[in-house]
Amino acid sequence: MQTDGKYRYVCPDCAGCKLRACCLKSGEDRRMLIVAEDQLLIGEMRARLKKPEKHAVYRKRKWVAEQPIGQIKEGLGFRGVTMRGDDYALGQWRFVCAVQNVMKAVRFIANSRKSGKMEAIISVA
Repeated sequence: MQTDGKYRYVCPDCAGCKLRACCLKSGEDRRMLIVAEDQLLIGEMRARLKKPEKHAVYRKRKWVAEQPIGQIKEGLGFRGVTMRGDDYALGQWRFVCAVQNVMKAVRFIANSRKSGKMEAIISVA
């Protein structure tokens, strides 16, 4: 049963359970567990990462997804949105991402000119 982002579990029959002594406090007949949704997600992710092939895929995040975020935080000094409201915050985030992409393009063009690759690209086109 789910209520307010939390899952509630009530054991139907604690009398026949062999773990009753470990699970219940003295004087209790049955136990109710309330688990937050984020705890379930964390448990699912841990179970997923126990498989070596899934762990190898997840390790690629270091240089695929987290590198641009690190560059935005360190290079641009962007630590969080300063505007209230989802639309304004999304707009600010998109602007920061656009600046990151423009800077990346400028670096690419500068490096291409230094190595002489830019002239070859222009002459082919």
